[in-house]
Amino acid sequence: MKKGAIPVPHIIALVLGIIVVGLLAFWFFILGGRLDPKVQECQNKQLQYCSTWSGCGYENCAPLDGDWNGYAPGCLAAGVGRPTREECVIKLTGRKASGQTCVSNAECASGVCADDPDDDPDRGLICE
Repeated sequence: MKKGAIPVPHIIALVLGIIVVGLLAFWFFILGGRLDPKVQECQNKQLQYCSTWSGCGYENCAPLDGDWNGYAPGCLAAGVGRPTREECVIKLTGRKASGQTCVSNAECASGVCADDPDDDPDRGLICE
């Protein structure tokens, strides 16, 4: 390149680099902000709740006291509610509880899927 010449390729590369960095920053701060850390925290609370509740045999437990809002403050507002027994079984074992609708034997806690005894066509198979 001659002395005093304008380095056009370098300027183009610099502008493209700034655009790429700007797009990455936009993606990270704007689109990445949709992952609410409160929701993740509340999902962890659900798992802890389920673990404690299962230790009590899914009966009333003193540490839980049946009050989800007291156990996990702000989680209802974040859209994460108290898990049901069935949700806890799925969270802890990855399988469904007895009496729940299943698609395959692998989904059932007992390992056995059977026809619905009530012959409800909408229900299909249930865990035994």
